[in-house]
Amino acid sequence: MNCQTCLATVSTAPLAEILTDEVTRAHWEECENCSRVVSLITSGERDLAAVLAHTVTRTPVTQTAETAIASSKRRRAKRVLSGVATILLAGGAWIIWAQVIVPGMRASADISARRQKTETLDLECLSPEQAGELISPYVRSDGSAYYLVRAPIQAITVRATPNELKTVHSVLERFDNAAAASCAVNILPARKKP
Repeated sequence: MNCQTCLATVSTAPLAEILTDEVTRAHWEECENCSRVVSLITSGERDLAAVLAHTVTRTPVTQTAETAIASSKRRRAKRVLSGVATILLAGGAWIIWAQVIVPGMRASADISARRQKTETLDLECLSPEQAGELISPYVRSDGSAYYLVRAPIQAITVRATPNELKTVHSVLERFDNAAAASCAVNILPARKKP
């Protein structure tokens, strides 16, 4: 037997078989290198056996396996429940947002849009009656109204929403302007017939 065959046998065979095989034993007892390898393997197996002897538990292997499986199932169930709870929380937050917060924001926007203001507007060339006829189609929301101011003051008081007031300003700006044709006609003196 040579070293290569001896080392191949030592690396694959159990230690008890190596020690009882006479051909292999004769070679490693004579060969210094193979003897060193066999002694290292022998001490390693002895150390491993000692460590395993101290770590042996009294719990049966089946019980240890069942405990590990149950623990794995509990961890998996916790992950599933955690995912379901996250989905439920996200859904609840979305429902609260859609059903409570957004309608509340819309309602407050509607209230501020419907909140009425009162303004008195000076008139340059239209009479309060003419201005009232012009703006009456635009002042229509609940509670909106216009009030004519008595002569000698040329003004009209309007109570309306901000949007309606914006429209009233625009209409009066267009028609109650001394430079506009509608007022200029009233200002020009009447021509005498020749």
